[in-house]
Amino acid sequence: MKKAYIILISLFFVNCQLSILTAQIFSQFSGNGTSGNPYQITNVLDLQTLSAISNNIYYCDSTYGKYFKLMNDIDMTGVTWYPIGWSPYSVFNPKRACFYGNFDGNSNVIRNLTCISSDGDMPASFFANISGSTIVNLGIENCDIVHYFGAASGLVGSAGNSYISNCYVTGNLKGYNGSTVAGLVGGAGCTYISNCYFSGNLYAEGRMGVMGGLVGSYSGVCVGVNESSYYYYPSIISNCYVRGKVSYVNTFTYSICHIGGLIGDFYEGIVRNCVVALDSLLIANMDIMSMLSNPNPSYLNRIVGREYPYYIGVTLQNNYALNTMVVQDSNGNVNIGIQAHNTEAGASIPLDSLKSFAFYNRAANWYQTPWNIQNSSGTWKICDGQDLPFLRWQGIICNYAISATAGKNGSISPAGTVNVVENTNQAFTFSANTCYEIDSLWIDGVYKPDSIAKGSYTFKNVNENHSIKVSFKRLPPDTILIRDTVCYGADYTQNGFNITNATTDSVYFKFNTYGCDTVTRLELTVNPVYSKQISDTICKGDVYYFAGEELTENGIYIDTLQTISGCDSVIELTLTLISIDTTHISAEICQGDSYDFFGRSLTKEGIYYETLQNVHGCDSIIKLILTVTVGIVETDNYPSLPKIYPNPTTGKLKIESGELKMGNVEIYDIYGRKLSQFTFHNSHIEIDISHLSAGIYFLKIDGKTMKLVKE
Repeated sequence: MKKAYIILISLFFVNCQLSILTAQIFSQFSGNGTSGNPYQITNVLDLQTLSAISNNIYYCDSTYGKYFKLMNDIDMTGVTWYPIGWSPYSVFNPKRACFYGNFDGNSNVIRNLTCISSDGDMPASFFANISGSTIVNLGIENCDIVHYFGAASGLVGSAGNSYISNCYVTGNLKGYNGSTVAGLVGGAGCTYISNCYFSGNLYAEGRMGVMGGLVGSYSGVCVGVNESSYYYYPSIISNCYVRGKVSYVNTFTYSICHIGGLIGDFYEGIVRNCVVALDSLLIANMDIMSMLSNPNPSYLNRIVGREYPYYIGVTLQNNYALNTMVVQDSNGNVNIGIQAHNTEAGASIPLDSLKSFAFYNRAANWYQTPWNIQNSSGTWKICDGQDLPFLRWQGIICNYAISATAGKNGSISPAGTVNVVENTNQAFTFSANTCYEIDSLWIDGVYKPDSIAKGSYTFKNVNENHSIKVSFKRLPPDTILIRDTVCYGADYTQNGFNITNATTDSVYFKFNTYGCDTVTRLELTVNPVYSKQISDTICKGDVYYFAGEELTENGIYIDTLQTISGCDSVIELTLTLISIDTTHISAEICQGDSYDFFGRSLTKEGIYYETLQNVHGCDSIIKLILTVTVGIVETDNYPSLPKIYPNPTTGKLKIESGELKMGNVEIYDIYGRKLSQFTFHNSHIEIDISHLSAGIYFLKIDGKTMKLVKE
């Protein structure tokens, strides 16, 4: 503390050098102090420089309208801190130093701030005095602030005509001997405070004091001038909360203390949509004389310690207090009065609700609009069911817990309390032990039968705590259930069963003499074996391709494939070989005539062929035997030759020897093949050639050849 006095007193007595000193001080910062290019604060030295500027009564005005921006987190461990905007009181110069600028924490944090003061003029805080300032997006974490004769607060000692938003303080604050102790701001006049919170412990000891979980004393009325007349308008504390403990121990007679969970002394203004979640609000050793001397018996309450209904008065709207909060003085529990939204006590609310997203997002719970917690870019965020909200810029990632339990005779995996990062998925699988099956599945206490058969359940986009519980039951008495499949017509010889030629779905039972049951129930599903029969033809000499083979003959061919169920799919091919058809025809014309044979005019005796296609697309050959007849020579004119008649004949043929000696008779076809032979000794014979086809034949009788026509 002495070192600070020496520095500041030195500044007081070098007025002639102030302009040079000012230029040197501001030159240490990057930026030019405008809203578009604020002075940048990056380390402890920058903070100390800002403190020195603001604590100079001759130069603190230069912070007016300037912008400062915290560029990163700063650890204040081991740093002796003099609050920004403070100067010691002097009867020679009663002007007080103050910070008039705008400070953007830029979503950064001052950690391990220690400020201990025994000077009644110097508030113990981060900022001492601010006026016309804006303080936003700043966190003060793990602070240790103590004042022995004045104000102890986490963020600002005294604020006037200022705006404080999106800030928070955590830590411990203590005050002694008439101190004002507050989590965020010691005293505020015409200052708007929104979306802020304090979490920690406040302690005061000694004589009369003021304590508020968020603000010590609050005068929310602002004075304006309109057409040369004054008018008043209220400022507001909104959407803030406090948590922790507030305790005061009296050590003096005739002490008067005003203690509120949110505000100690409330003069004018509006407090709306705030929450006090303190564990306890306590006063100890308050003597009877102090209590009698207190003009307002409601010196202790959950929202406001004492109201002063001056000017436009005090307005309380939709404020809540933890229903289990302990409020006590020396006589025991304090009658906090009516517990309602618009009272000093606030409406009672359980802790589970204060930790729930639904509570802050439900419009009916709040004045005009709910907390800005729904939108992903909103001011607030909450790990649903785990804790109170926090500022979204803090970047806290929520981890939700899923409680996974399984009853006896089965398991679930993973099991126990499973931590899941927000907006991710978590799958669970569950199965029954032998002789058991899944009985029921409960998700967040709701029965989910549709997921039982799958044996698994997945929580998607987790944004709250969940539970999953599965139970199991024994299969029907003395029964092991087995479900299996087999291909049609195959044998099944597993699990102790011997089933041959399975053709239909069936249920089989087997009585056992071992294991946990006496009967095994087999539900056997027979998967079909698909069979397809096809028939086709091929012409002689062609090739038929089937199952990778080249087929050229008649036959039945098999190709075996596999279905998706692993069973055979059989294709049976019946292949028919179509031979070349040959049709024989005989014709006879007289010499000089012609025969029309498929467009050809034939006049000569011979054998002719024509190739056509049959109904199967194969060749069909027509063979013509054409005979040209000169005329039949009667054997009567040639007595030396045998006589044959009738000629042509349909079957019976008579032969008379005449002058020739009879012996052998042979019959030939036109190809020279001998068809029949006869031997006789009589002068005439009769033979039957009805078995021969119609056509031209030749008779050879003892070396002499004659033509014979068979009709």
